[in-house]
Amino acid sequence: MELAAGFAEIGPVVLRQQKRLLRRWEGMTLDAAVDDSIAEFGEAFKTGEPQQHMHAFLARKNKAPRAD
Repeated sequence: MELAAGFAEIGPVVLRQQKRLLRRWEGMTLDAAVDDSIAEFGEAFKTGEPQQHMHAFLARKNKAPRAD
């Protein structure tokens, strides 16, 4: 259940992107997989999804009480 809950928090575009990467990595060298990952990472930012999730994360973090 924890795993499913974690997947539910991931944006759908990025989740599809990760699945696509995992399938492609099976037939690649490590260097090619790293290069492919870097390209996909950059493409993810064009969707706006990473920015939305980072904004939500920072908003939650700023609301949390500090343990100073």
